[in-house]
Amino acid sequence: MLRCLPMLTLLLSASLLAPVRAATLAPSDDACEALIEAVQDVDVDTIKQRLVRTDPDCTVPMEGSPLIAAAEIGLLPLVKLLVEAGASVDLGIEGDGNPLIAASGAGWTHVAAYLIEQGADVNAVVVGDETPLINAAAGGHLALVRVLVKAGADVNRAAWGGNTAAPERRTPLSMAQRYGHDEVAAYLMAEGARE
Repeated sequence: MLRCLPMLTLLLSASLLAPVRAATLAPSDDACEALIEAVQDVDVDTIKQRLVRTDPDCTVPMEGSPLIAAAEIGLLPLVKLLVEAGASVDLGIEGDGNPLIAASGAGWTHVAAYLIEQGADVNAVVVGDETPLINAAAGGHLALVRVLVKAGADVNRAAWGGNTAAPERRTPLSMAQRYGHDEVAAYLMAEGARE
């Protein structure tokens, strides 16, 4: 029995310390906001320092996550830095989208291609946002639309957007047509898109 005591003490102390460790690693909103701000300011040294103490998948309402911010800016080295630090390429946040949706909305083909290589879901829908393909089509980003379709994006996948009281059904084709992106619309129709 006495020989078991050191092991029992070790097990108990480990179980008691686990919640403390988790609490110290859990990011506060302030820490996450500071990390997102460093991403937006392209302050690589600060980003690296903050990633030591802050979960790369931390989120702030209306700000998204560090990776969403980096994808929206379109700087591939920042996106790679965050992915290598463990940021999820598919982390979706209601109203803020996800990294691929953000990159697609901004028209960053190179960032979208990298996220797809890292396993991002090309058909992801996040509440309060559209699919990556809908965003790319609405922006008239033909090269990006092609990348998404070749990666398996569903040309007929719809999402609901607009006013929450009267949401509207949106498709890649309807959004390309709405904003007068004829080349994008023609490409989508050639790939089987319907209204």
